[in-house]
Amino acid sequence: LGAGTFFAKLLGAIYRIPLTALIGGVGLGLYQMIFPVYTVLLDFSGAGVPNALSKIIAEKSEQEGYGFFITSVRFFAVIGLVGSLLMACFARPFSILQGNKDAFLGYITLAPAIFFVNLISCYRGFFQGKMNMFPTALSQIIEQTIKLVLGLVLVYIFVPDIKMAVAGATLAISVSE
Repeated sequence: LGAGTFFAKLLGAIYRIPLTALIGGVGLGLYQMIFPVYTVLLDFSGAGVPNALSKIIAEKSEQEGYGFFITSVRFFAVIGLVGSLLMACFARPFSILQGNKDAFLGYITLAPAIFFVNLISCYRGFFQGKMNMFPTALSQIIEQTIKLVLGLVLVYIFVPDIKMAVAGATLAISVSE
């Protein structure tokens, strides 16, 4: 798990170099502008899910653990959907309040990630509770690889239009989840 997390973080750091070169400081500022709202919604909807779920799964019998997992997936799917809808519905007001209406598309394309992060958190917690860290490590690496490749491709395609390029980069995050 540690090696997978390290490699995923390394891919994320590598991603920032060409991303910054393609969208410049203004684009990177627009990209970064979206994340405070995103992280608040993520924290509200699914913070600590893998750790809590893994502890509960580890303490339960096979059948009880699986039942708890299914219940968690259903619950956090609803919470994630609400978070995604809130981010999408309030994309324009968030953009205006932050002083840059060009962030609107970035909010819209990043909104689905809240739903998917909630679901993947449940799966990661389930496998960690079963003392199987490989799925979590592999999913982190796959997630970062997709974000890196798809993000750079979409940014490259849209780069003359910075707000579209940023939307492409945030869309890659949603797809990677």
